[in-house]
Amino acid sequence: MVRTDPRPEDAVRQPLNTGSPTTTASEQNQLTEALSKYVGLGQWKNAVQILHSLIYVDPGNTQYYLRMGDYSLKAGDKPAAIQCYYKAAELYVDGGFSVKAIGTYKMILKVLPGETLAATLLEREETQKARVMKEEPKHSELLKRCLQSYHEVTTLVPESARSVLHHVT
Repeated sequence: MVRTDPRPEDAVRQPLNTGSPTTTASEQNQLTEALSKYVGLGQWKNAVQILHSLIYVDPGNTQYYLRMGDYSLKAGDKPAAIQCYYKAAELYVDGGFSVKAIGTYKMILKVLPGETLAATLLEREETQKARVMKEEPKHSELLKRCLQSYHEVTTLVPESARSVLHHVT
């Protein structure tokens, strides 16, 4: 009997040529299906191995790092979980998603309450977020004035435009 469905154990024993230009959506789907099966079976170490392959294919996918952290915890590997959470937080910060980074740092502190690096990075992101929130009204007001001036300039007769431009600058 020939099986056409991917077996999770095949994905671990014979890793696909992931990350190469020849990686197909079908191969990625096989990995995702294998991951689902391992998760369903509670085989966390095997799920982590599959996630390593998926990360090789898509290294910018924060969800893979978060899931690998979760599954590493379930497999009893707290240091690996913390490392995965840090990588996810780093990707969030680099992508400008400070709220998600803050949540990820809080996850780290929940798993490892005394983690000073996570506490420091959490404080940095919260400070940055507060600064942005404080500056946002100023930027909104400036944008509003610029748009209003643009509207005035584009709707005025030419001799009046000069006075509006002088007022803006």
